[in-house]
Amino acid sequence: MTTSLTPHTVQRLAMVRFLFDQGVGLARRAEPLSAPAVNHFQDAVEMFLRLAADHLKVNLPNHTPFAEFWTKLEPALPGPLPSKNAMDRMNRLRVAFKHHGTVPSSTAIEQSRADATTFLIDATTLVFGVDFERVDMIDLVTRRATVDRLRAAQAHADAKDIGAGLAGLADAFTDLVDHYGSSGLPELSGPLHLGPRIEEPPRRKYDGEWAFLKPYDRGLKAISAMQETLQVLAAGVDHYEYARFKALTPEVLRRTSHMNRRGIVSPFHESRSVEDYEFCYRFVISTALQMAEADRVMDLMPERREYKSRAVEQRHEYNPRKVALPLPPQPPAPDS
Repeated sequence: MTTSLTPHTVQRLAMVRFLFDQGVGLARRAEPLSAPAVNHFQDAVEMFLRLAADHLKVNLPNHTPFAEFWTKLEPALPGPLPSKNAMDRMNRLRVAFKHHGTVPSSTAIEQSRADATTFLIDATTLVFGVDFERVDMIDLVTRRATVDRLRAAQAHADAKDIGAGLAGLADAFTDLVDHYGSSGLPELSGPLHLGPRIEEPPRRKYDGEWAFLKPYDRGLKAISAMQETLQVLAAGVDHYEYARFKALTPEVLRRTSHMNRRGIVSPFHESRSVEDYEFCYRFVISTALQMAEADRVMDLMPERREYKSRAVEQRHEYNPRKVALPLPPQPPAPDS
């Protein structure tokens, strides 16, 4: 199919890719933590099939059995929908796990990953005329500054400059943390604000008159690392994926009064694989989606900032109501 895709279709296809990649991440975990991967693979495939039906204008009942998608969609396709037997096998594995508590083995999970991969690659080309592996989850990210940084990083990676691409991803991640951890008055700070930003101290030799600074600088480094880690954990980001991301990406020196933000790219970063880069790319997108939960709090900040400014300007008329706490069980009757 070569029909052009609407933005809504592209976004839904990106969500299929997101669910699938989450399943791949779970599948890498040790047993039994890897078991939920089969749910993600099934959800990704079923979301794809629903999207395919909408794209092909095939009306399906709300509770269409999984196996019937193939027979109902194939008349609208130029060829047979692939991997029916493999998807039936994956569905049985998911039913056994979800409804009967049978934990799948690592071999069965790996088989499901391979089957789902084959289906999504072949079916995406058949139905939508695009390469599933090129479906970009960036379409799920709503924050423009993050999208711009991700696209710039991808442009360098496409030009075979993996080191610069990883630096760009590290910059996108740092910018996310800084945005949602922005400082201000307590009621005007970002939802991930954990006090003033503690920067790592500059590198220096600890000899002579500088020797006394060594334990102080070590403390600053520890606090700086803990501050970002706590922000990431508060956003619900997986700690071990965060640790892998930090191990793979260059250090980012934040902007100062005399220096723009920059990444320190070493030969280690230059030698990373495309797979390493793709993991980091997906991690930044996943983090952006997680942190976007805080947008509901961020949306309140302009109004609160305006209210605070107005209260300061009109401080003589500003007379907040004081409510005695704890509140009584029943509110007093209104004045008649």
